[in-house]
Amino acid sequence: MKRRREGEASSPSRSQSLLEASDAAAGAGAVDSPLSPRQSNQLKKSRVEDEGAEKGVLHEEEEEEEMRNAVSSRSTVAATTTTTTLMNDEARLVAVGDKAPDFTADVVNDAGEFDRVQLSQYLGRYVVLIFYPLDFTFVCPTELLAINAQARALASMNCVPLGISVDSKYTHLAWLNTPLHQGGLGARESKFYIPLVSDLTRTISRAYGVLDHTHGHSTRTLVVVSDKGVVRAVVDNGGSVGRSTEELVRVVQALQHTDANPHEACPVDWKQGGATIVTTPTASKAYFAGDHMST
Repeated sequence: MKRRREGEASSPSRSQSLLEASDAAAGAGAVDSPLSPRQSNQLKKSRVEDEGAEKGVLHEEEEEEEMRNAVSSRSTVAATTTTTTLMNDEARLVAVGDKAPDFTADVVNDAGEFDRVQLSQYLGRYVVLIFYPLDFTFVCPTELLAINAQARALASMNCVPLGISVDSKYTHLAWLNTPLHQGGLGARESKFYIPLVSDLTRTISRAYGVLDHTHGHSTRTLVVVSDKGVVRAVVDNGGSVGRSTEELVRVVQALQHTDANPHEACPVDWKQGGATIVTTPTASKAYFAGDHMST
C-alpha cells in the first residue's frame, strides 16, 4: 500500500465524492435529493474501504516506526559493546605466561641523563617492572629507595629493575634530585641505580593493564619478566600499601632456580639454598618425610 508523504494533500475518498455529489445536487435547487439505494450501498462500501485504507496507512507507519526503533537500539547496543570491549581489553592485567608487551620509551638512566629504553634490549636478563602511581607522592619513594638498596643484589642475579610511572622525564629528573628529607629520591646524596621510565602517553600502562582509568595513573603493580621475555610473576597492591623488597628478591631467586631445575618446585617461604620438592609422586615424599612439614 502506498503511504502518503508528510505534508502531501490526500485525494478525496470514494465516500467523500458521493457525499459531495449529493450536496452539489442539493445546491443546484433540488428540494429533496436523497441517495438512491444503489448510491447508499456504494456509500457504505466506500466508507468501509476508506476505513481499511486509513488503517493500512497507520499500520504501515507503525511498522516503519518499530523498524527505526529496532535499528537505533541495535546501533546503541553495538556501540556500547564496542566501548565495553575496548575498556575490558585495556583493563586486563597481564597474566603469568603472557609474552611481555615490548615498549620503547624515554627514561632517566642511572647516570641521571635522558635516554631511550626498549624492553626487548634486556632479553637474556630478568627484568622487574616497578609500576607506581606518581612521583612526589608518599608510598612511592619508600618503595623505590628500598628496591634501590637491593639493586646490586638484583644485578648479581642478572636482573634489571625499571621504575615506570606516567610522569614526564623532566618530573622524574626533578624527583631524583630532590633531597630525601623532602620526599625525593636523593640522587645527589647517594647513588640511585634504577632507571625511571616515562609513560607520559599511558601506552605502557594500558598494554600491561595497570592503568587506573579513574585517576589517570599507573597502579602499584610489579611485573617480573623472564630472560625469555615472558611474564613470570605479577603483584598488584592497593595504592596505599607498599611492596616487600625481600619478597621480590626471593621470588626472582625462586623463579631462576626452577628455570634451571624444571623438575623442582620451591615450597612456601623458600629461600636460596633451601630444600626443594622434586615434582614426581615418589620423589616428592623425600621432602614431606623430612622436618619441613613441622608446625
